[in-house]
Amino acid sequence: MKGSAYKGDNIMKNFEQSEFYCVKCGKRGMPCFRNKGQKREKGHLKKLYCIYCNDTINHIEIKPDERYSFEDFKMEYEYGNFNDKQERIYTINQLKEMVKNGKLKKQKTLDHVRNPRFGKEYLDTTA
Repeated sequence: MKGSAYKGDNIMKNFEQSEFYCVKCGKRGMPCFRNKGQKREKGHLKKLYCIYCNDTINHIEIKPDERYSFEDFKMEYEYGNFNDKQERIYTINQLKEMVKNGKLKKQKTLDHVRNPRFGKEYLDTTA
């Protein structure tokens, strides 16, 4: 017996949940379901309302199966890779190279932000 629940399951297979993080405060914003067929570049910037900043701010989109991860966002945020217009200053690859060569220093920390994957405070153990 195939009812409406069966059809709903098939519809949800076409979508995936994206996480969004504010580039101004670093906190996690509202998640959004996106059509799997609509691919965006890794670390896509999207203007959304931040409930913590009370303003419309660029947010970084992180998908579970993408090459851009929460750790990439953490690096961009902590090394100040966003200008006053909430746009990237360097690409993620350029930023990683500059950090590796010691050309950039941390400007702020994400220790106040909860890591959604573990449900506890994110502590930087590499510093």
